[in-house]
Amino acid sequence: MASHHPGHATSTVTDMPKVYLLDYVAGNIRSLVNAIERCGYEVEWIRTPEDVAKANKIILPGVGHFGHCLTSLKQAGYLPALQDYIKAGKPFFGICVGLQALFAGSAEAPDATGLNLIPEKLEHFSSTNKDGSRKSVPCIGWNDATTIHNEEDLANPVQSFYGLSPTSKYYYVHSYFAPYQSGVLEQKGWTVATATYGDQTYIGAIGRDNVFATQFHPEKSGAAGLRVIKAFLDGRKWSSKPASPRSSTSNALPQSLSDGDHRDSGTNG
Repeated sequence: MASHHPGHATSTVTDMPKVYLLDYVAGNIRSLVNAIERCGYEVEWIRTPEDVAKANKIILPGVGHFGHCLTSLKQAGYLPALQDYIKAGKPFFGICVGLQALFAGSAEAPDATGLNLIPEKLEHFSSTNKDGSRKSVPCIGWNDATTIHNEEDLANPVQSFYGLSPTSKYYYVHSYFAPYQSGVLEQKGWTVATATYGDQTYIGAIGRDNVFATQFHPEKSGAAGLRVIKAFLDGRKWSSKPASPRSSTSNALPQSLSDGDHRDSGTNG
């Protein structure tokens, strides 16, 4: 039977492997559904916390305010269900606020708690750099997500992490960020990809074991983003080079993936 969710178009794809999507607080995610289907997968919708345990692969997108998103998930009973799902070792992919949900909390909503897989808190971008120059907040546009953090990394390049490439750019929309401190999370087993906005370096993507998340929107990042989505869907955590998803020939933003969904959707869009 084709997948269906209230407020979204019914999928006509019936013979593809499935990924489960929890869009409880994500709003308009048509571009993400399009990207998933272009990668050869069908979306199955999670409607209740009980559905979480039945899933074998989950994507948690999120836009807007950290407090609203996390409080809504908590009140609906999804946070403990997601914690149990992750502890069970099943693949999890968080996008934007879905990445922020992995942390203990955020300066955006001091009273709201996250999943606390990473016991640190998100900070707000400063509109002024240390040299006195100014930058716009929120951060909107194309930036890196690279696992190369120093000269040693550059001299000893590792495999591609979930299809990420240091030469590609990815699309970000956010006012709050997870600061990057070299080696700290890596010592705890995390692989971290970073971007820098002004003089503030932050986590653009992060993963450990069965958990992966991006601050950027892969579904709005052209072919480079599709590579990331497909790598997660295929369970390809490491690869010798980014694998190209079908129907993708450039790193430009495909119009078919962006219509009606390419905008700032709050403090973390």
